[in-house]
Amino acid sequence: MNSIVFQEMREARSLAYSAWASLNSPGYKADPYSFGAMIATQNDKMEDALKGFEEIIEQMPVSQQAFDLAKQGLDSRLRTERIIKDDIAWQWLDNKDMGIKGDTRKSLFEALPGMTLDEVVNFQQQNVKGRTYNICILGDPNDIDLDALRARGKVVMLTTDDIFPY
Repeated sequence: MNSIVFQEMREARSLAYSAWASLNSPGYKADPYSFGAMIATQNDKMEDALKGFEEIIEQMPVSQQAFDLAKQGLDSRLRTERIIKDDIAWQWLDNKDMGIKGDTRKSLFEALPGMTLDEVVNFQQQNVKGRTYNICILGDPNDIDLDALRARGKVVMLTTDDIFPY
């Protein structure tokens, strides 16, 4: 999803300085997975960026070429990534919390060549599409179209004291 978001939002639509999306593993076995995403855009492009992002989340663009590039990138990362120094202990503790024995990267590396675009599309349809999301906008309220945001749902304005109460 990350490469699709970056390619669509930054390269194809020119709506973002930066964009990413990811499915995040929980910290503990009983906790749910979460989906996170970020767009850095100009205030005047905010509404278009939100609409574009929603389109991607709800109807993921499908490209065999982009999928193949993403697989190659993941393969390269898995071949070169190393867990070293104190990260060995942290990884062991994280795996223990999740009830995992061994290195999950090994099974991913072995399964990667056989992964298909259809599997990714099915996963997106079952686990990403149709969900309710919380959206956080960071910026000067005087420069943001608050009416457009209110049309999407409840708007809660936070102060820096709300976010950093210490």
